[in-house]
Amino acid sequence: MKKSDFIKELEDIFTLQEGTINESSTLRELDVDSIGMLLLVTFFVNNIGIEVDIDELRKAQTIQDIITLTNGKVL
Repeated sequence: MKKSDFIKELEDIFTLQEGTINESSTLRELDVDSIGMLLLVTFFVNNIGIEVDIDELRKAQTIQDIITLTNGKVL
């Protein structure tokens, strides 16, 4: 998946306006809540085909950290 498509998906998941997210955006500044994180886990499984370690996801601070968790499936 292209990074730009992934970021658009994240904007949908986190119900943010298009163009809000970039790689350096922090989850804190985006005000991502626990429901958003659960939706993200589901997206990883259903659309990327990987099960993300929830502890690793909790450590993620930026969008780039989340991209890194895709193990190269988002380029």
